[in-house]
Amino acid sequence: MPIQVGFHSGSHYTAIQGLEAVLPKDQINVAFGGPPDDRLAAMIERRAQAACVFGVQYYVLEQLGFRKISTRRL
Repeated sequence: MPIQVGFHSGSHYTAIQGLEAVLPKDQINVAFGGPPDDRLAAMIERRAQAACVFGVQYYVLEQLGFRKISTRRL
């Protein structure tokens, strides 16, 4: 499943680094999802299964019932 991120921005590298804690590197699939508002819209419209968001976009998705992928090892 591709995870939408910003194009070679902080979210691109943060998503990869965070996901390495819970997924093997060969299973991490990031794809350019546009700027933060485009990634938010893609999630709301169900055009994306996962996206790296933060700030306002994160809070909107949280209020709509979307879940965060925890990157902490158990």
